[in-house]
Amino acid sequence: MADYDIYDLFAHYGYHARALKRPERNVIYLKDNEAWFESVDPRAATVLRGLGHQFEVGGTEALETPTLWEVPEIKDAGGLAALRKLGTPIAVMKDAKTRLFRRMSTNKTLGEVCESIVYGVTASAVTRNDGPRLLRITDITEDGVDWNVSRVVESRPRTSQFPFV
Repeated sequence: MADYDIYDLFAHYGYHARALKRPERNVIYLKDNEAWFESVDPRAATVLRGLGHQFEVGGTEALETPTLWEVPEIKDAGGLAALRKLGTPIAVMKDAKTRLFRRMSTNKTLGEVCESIVYGVTASAVTRNDGPRLLRITDITEDGVDWNVSRVVESRPRTSQFPFV
């Protein structure tokens, strides 16, 4: 399970999509977006390809840390300055992540098959048999999700300021 990103675990166990290992997702990202990379500034393309490489190494978490911009291939290509040639770095990163997470068995993003995807949702939970379920990372096992031990959301979830997709 260590070869899978949390995105693929949720997509697999929550939506029965085929989970891709991080290296597989990177190869698909690089292949599917080659025309995009070729159409942009070469330094920006190096940074965008580097995002896929870093995802392969450390998953989503590797894309959410300031140390991403210190990775030699990304830093040497100009990092954020290179991305600014394509637009605001936030918009370019969102586009890159959408492309990275695009491929599921349905060939849709998780955002296209869900009403709302927010990274960093927190909520209190209680043990009850009614109401929306709270899926914790610890509820996911090799055998899937045991919904009998998951808890019910007690209050309105608080969301992070950082949307996932």
